[in-house]
Amino acid sequence: MNGLHIFIHSVRQVFGNLKDALRVSAVLWLLYIVDYVWAFSDMFDVAMMLETGQMTEVPEGLITRFLVGSVIAFLIAFWIAVSWHRFVLLDEKPKHLVPALHLNLVLSYLKRSLGLAVIGILGAVVAMIVIGLSIGMLFAPVMYITPFVLLIALSYLFYRVSPILPAAALGEPFTLSDAMGVTKPYAAAIFQASLLVFVFGYLVNAVSAPVLSVFADGSLVQVTLSGAVSWITFMVSISVLTTIYGVAVEERSLV
Repeated sequence: MNGLHIFIHSVRQVFGNLKDALRVSAVLWLLYIVDYVWAFSDMFDVAMMLETGQMTEVPEGLITRFLVGSVIAFLIAFWIAVSWHRFVLLDEKPKHLVPALHLNLVLSYLKRSLGLAVIGILGAVVAMIVIGLSIGMLFAPVMYITPFVLLIALSYLFYRVSPILPAAALGEPFTLSDAMGVTKPYAAAIFQASLLVFVFGYLVNAVSAPVLSVFADGSLVQVTLSGAVSWITFMVSISVLTTIYGVAVEERSLV
């Protein structure tokens, strides 16, 4: 087994079960898009006007809208992730237009995700400082590729410990140490898979950006297409987490 097998299996999870994938996520993703438009659509314009001096202060309520919208976005995204993990690993299919909300599991997923984010940010900051102090002055060109190398390294480490997220969706206790232990035999394959996910996201954005630019900013067509593209990358990404958990923790074979 290699990283390509993990990635292809994850893509097949989504598109081989497209009807179920849509039942798990379609309505919630529509709500996610509505929330995104409501909370974030004005942020870029306001930032530009503040930078150019056309506006001197942030409009009243914008920060509150941003914070509330961010919380809603996270909850919806993790609701989908938990539901998808449970569908793949437990064959738990939605009985209604939206999947059941396991709020305790969603909050556990959120807690573990935030923990990983904090660890990743702190690790990146420390690494940048150490690299900057040790080689930045002597090998300035190295600093240009350092962010890219760090991104690859952090992505790999994220996928190495990623079983803690599907475990949260299943209500299973699982630590970072547990995750590192069960994924150790698959370290090379996981590294390859993390690279493929990175390349996949880049290619999807590279292909979709020119298409989206044809339509007016904020138009219904652009928002719909953008939402569809982001749905694909999101579902494939969480399917990779599911696949790694299935292989490393449950010792499933890839078929």
